[in-house]
Amino acid sequence: MGSIFQSVLEVLNTLLKNLQNGTLELVELARGGVVLDEVGYVVRKNAPVLVLWCLFVFVIARLCCGGRGSRLVKTRANYEHGKVYLHQHVPASGLPSLSPFCLKLETYLRLAGIPYENVYKRMELGPKGKIPWIEYNGRAMADSGLIIQFFKEELEIDLNRPLSTTDRAISRAFVKMLEENTYWGLVYSRWIENFHVLGPLFEVGWFMHNVLLRRAAQRLKKMLWAHGMGRHSPKDIHDITEMDIKAVSEFLGEKPFVMGQEPTEADATVYGFMAEILWAAPQSSDLYVLVTEKCPNIREYCVRMTRRYWQDWEGLIDKC
Repeated sequence: MGSIFQSVLEVLNTLLKNLQNGTLELVELARGGVVLDEVGYVVRKNAPVLVLWCLFVFVIARLCCGGRGSRLVKTRANYEHGKVYLHQHVPASGLPSLSPFCLKLETYLRLAGIPYENVYKRMELGPKGKIPWIEYNGRAMADSGLIIQFFKEELEIDLNRPLSTTDRAISRAFVKMLEENTYWGLVYSRWIENFHVLGPLFEVGWFMHNVLLRRAAQRLKKMLWAHGMGRHSPKDIHDITEMDIKAVSEFLGEKPFVMGQEPTEADATVYGFMAEILWAAPQSSDLYVLVTEKCPNIREYCVRMTRRYWQDWEGLIDKC
């Protein structure tokens, strides 16, 4: 490793010296009176170095800044005022989405009664380089949680209005547990342990499965490590994820919805995540056994939510 690093440094040092020499030649020409033919000769002589240097700067910039901040996305010029255009992956395996965050946001729109239209594309990412994202009155917005907060303020829709301040805090704690911790257990189960079933799950062919999805799995493995979940043993990851889901099950108990007799914001997230496990995880997986045998009220909850809010989606209704 040390010899490779030393070689890279030597190459960079050579590039810098050549670039410096070319720049000095141009400066000398400028001092002595510029002749266009001479400038052209210097530029042509150092063109390979300049190209390599620009390429190096580009790669470093992408490594350091790629994916950060906002990115420009094209929004439609003709839109229906007040309608949400929800961008997400195409449905697969009878589910509206194989992303818990997409399913969460679409479920929220149904809970809140906000009119929307799905925009299905496989590789279209939003302003923050992720899905889901929306267009609303000509404006592009990303992040399911921030989108929900926007509608709470913009349309004055607060599904948590009946809750006490304590219950609101509990609701947020469960939502963030699922999104920031449990999610990575789901990622590990789907993309690492059960990668072999992703082709049929996403309903894609051999190339998509073994090339594109494999590249995605490699990126997610790095993200798992960076998050910290990927540093644990498989058993520890299973145990951590199981404790999270059991916490949801124990808090849900015999209530029809997470926080009581009527659905609130938390139900969009809980349903989005639990439905993904119930109907997208392999039946041989620990997660599937967890929500069907160890925590049967999770399955009952998903069926109840589906029958109330997803009657028009035959793929889901058939699973009930």
